[in-house]
Amino acid sequence: MTSRKLPFWAATTFACLSLTACADLGSNHAGVNQYLAGDYRAAQTTFMANNQRSPDRPMTQFNLGLTESALGNRDGAIGYYRQAAVSGRGSVPDINHERHELGDTVAYAACGKLAAMEATDSNCPHDARMSSNR
Repeated sequence: MTSRKLPFWAATTFACLSLTACADLGSNHAGVNQYLAGDYRAAQTTFMANNQRSPDRPMTQFNLGLTESALGNRDGAIGYYRQAAVSGRGSVPDINHERHELGDTVAYAACGKLAAMEATDSNCPHDARMSSNR
């Protein structure tokens, strides 16, 4: 059986960021499955409902950023990544599979996405490698 390397957002959604984040795991799991199946509208609906119930969940905000980006909504993606850049400080996933180092925060990953989109944010350093969010 060949193992498939999951992207950072998917792996960190399954690995609870904290005990309080575990309560959100079931509904985030549904959104991740919808996203992976290419049903971005359904994933958007699921993640938005999660975000309305628990607006302080950095992984939900990060997943919304990815989903909005997949739907071609650059401004929406930037908005959610900016939220995750603030709420994700100190929120360290147990696992990640992107180019981030184990121990990087959700804020650091969100700042990386913003930098890749050439979007500036006062909560992100100019050089993500020097991030205090890390």
